Amino acid sequence: MNFSNKLKEVRLERNLTEKQVAELVGIHPKTYKKYENGKTVPRIPIARNLCIALNISCDELLEL
Repeated sequence: MNFSNKLKEVRLERNLTEKQVAELVGIHPKTYKKYENGKTVPRIPIARNLCIALNISCDELLEL
């Protein structure tokens, strides 16, 4: 599973909308949508904030 699929899977497991996650992380919802669609990947500080917002380890989200 790639990053974008994992991100979406975790968000859905947490019963959150794309907008809710974007607000928790402090990014625009369109930017978040690009992460889930695989059009771009977040920079490290944003990836870290995504992990915090979704209560998941960075290793697990990035599948390291």
